[in-house]
Amino acid sequence: MTSIPEQRAHATESASAYQATLQHIQLLQDRQKKLAAVQEQAEDQVLHHYGSGYRCGDITIVELLEFFEAYRALATPRRTHRWNEHISIAYQTCNLMQTPRTCPVDHPNDL
Repeated sequence: MTSIPEQRAHATESASAYQATLQHIQLLQDRQKKLAAVQEQAEDQVLHHYGSGYRCGDITIVELLEFFEAYRALATPRRTHRWNEHISIAYQTCNLMQTPRTCPVDHPNDL
């Protein structure tokens, strides 16, 4: 059986370990917030690039839709809002469109 002072010492050590764990969790949360902010900036940059390129005619609708498919697959938070901020074709519209590669092709023999 342990004495009361030994139990208190053990409880204090446990509390210190838990406190250290909580501090570690806080550090991880801070890093996650920084990474999320950097990711949002990167998304805004690439979306701005594609939006400008499409408006200027440097990027075709096919290229834009291929990029849309890749961007949608990332499943990032607020992607619809971000897309609509930078691209002149709404996210929902792109979602309904298909790139020529995914559309069924009419075969000359089928006509």
